Amino acid sequence: MNKEVSYLSVQTMESMVKWLDNNVLENPTLEGMSSHVGYPPYYCSTKFREYTGITYKQYLAKCRLNAATNLLIMTDYKPLQPNY
Repeated sequence: MNKEVSYLSVQTMESMVKWLDNNVLENPTLEGMSSHVGYPPYYCSTKFREYTGITYKQYLAKCRLNAATNLLIMTDYKPLQPNY
């Protein structure tokens, strides 16, 4: 995590990351996250990247892949078989 995040506190940045982690299955948006912490979306997006080292969309994709992996491991869900 980058230490050059200016203005937003580490607690606010961690709150953004935690909010995204907790809402990954509910189709979270940048606007929803920014509303949660009370800052404009563009500003949150910039600071999110500075803090995590990846963009909001990249982090969301990573969270979605982790959630899908957990569903496959923890449930009876099976990956779709290709229909050749």
